[in-house]
Amino acid sequence: MPESLAAKLRSLCVYRNLLKKNPVKAALDFFTCLDSPTPLPKALLSFYGEMFFHLRNEGFKDFGDLLRHETDRDENPFSLAFLKGTPDEALLAAAGHDFLALNQLAVLDSRTLKEHMKKKLGSDFDGTYENLPDWPAGKPLSLSETVRSYRDNGCGVFCDARAFIWENGSVIPILHTGALKQDEMIGYDRQRDAVLRNTRILLRGSAASNMLLYGDSGTGKSASVKSLLTRSDCWNLRIIEIPKATVGSLRPLLQMIAEKPQKFILFIDDITFDREDSLYAPLKSLLEGGLSSCPENTVVYATSNRRNIVKENFSEREGNDLHRSETMQEKISLADRFGLRVPFPSLTEAEFTNIVEFLARRAGLKIGGELLTKQAGKWALNRGRRTPRTARQLIEHISSISSSI
Repeated sequence: MPESLAAKLRSLCVYRNLLKKNPVKAALDFFTCLDSPTPLPKALLSFYGEMFFHLRNEGFKDFGDLLRHETDRDENPFSLAFLKGTPDEALLAAAGHDFLALNQLAVLDSRTLKEHMKKKLGSDFDGTYENLPDWPAGKPLSLSETVRSYRDNGCGVFCDARAFIWENGSVIPILHTGALKQDEMIGYDRQRDAVLRNTRILLRGSAASNMLLYGDSGTGKSASVKSLLTRSDCWNLRIIEIPKATVGSLRPLLQMIAEKPQKFILFIDDITFDREDSLYAPLKSLLEGGLSSCPENTVVYATSNRRNIVKENFSEREGNDLHRSETMQEKISLADRFGLRVPFPSLTEAEFTNIVEFLARRAGLKIGGELLTKQAGKWALNRGRRTPRTARQLIEHISSISSSI
């Protein structure tokens, strides 16, 4: 009976986070008001409206779908214990108790609520009841299916997105990454294959390598990493962008992801250090297997315009041969801690021209031959480099001129 549901919801033991969700909170207020000996009609009608509003506002048509979505993702003592092993009998009993209460809400339809409102308030509000919007009864929850979801997808924030950024000690989902699909990228096939091959090793649960992708800007280093998010065979992969300034404060993140079922790439984009940089040592520790190193389900992918990551100052070239050798070895040592180093060299003139011609055809431009080759050479000379990015910028420039004529 709905009149007893308020007490059952309040007695939730491990799924108490659901009581903070707006639709469930509105339902609890409704049932509490309904339990009152003299419920206020305006309050009941208001709580009913809030239930409908919050259900639809969060994209659900019934409480069954809402609760299934929330229980599959909820991070609580039971779900966390399951991911670490087997929950004890008390946690299993608590989860079973909670599902009994939540199922009573899941299968409850709006017409049943209207009937109970009418019994409490009489027929004075018949017209109002009839005009209230409806929602159907939802499907009952299954604890075994929820447990299966924990095993396959984990729980918490990593269920809701595939890309994140580590910011202010928290993992923030990135819903729009701008990632290109593999077939949208041009050139550097060998380099992208190396990234994909190593990532597949990680996803298989084998020992994958940390990777350094280095070369000129605009060659597709970052895009090669982000494109992994568009692949269906990388569904269990999560990429967490690590701003350089946060490299020294990753221990909470490493502890958080260590026992998750997903595989993780810590992505440090466009990284360069001075040798005196305070973040130089933490990154070495992360890569070389110290106390703050990556767990088994995690690797580091970094991009840099420099092969050795660390800037070289003119003063460091001075001194005797031993001093110069030690300085150079110190610089190389950080890059050496990446198991795989993948170069992204500038394109040759022929490679650049081929990419420009391909992009022009794909854009439907009626230009080619010597004219396009000449424009490509002039454009690359003015930009100071030949990369897929400059090729794409040239085609965008030509397209904008063509459309304005």
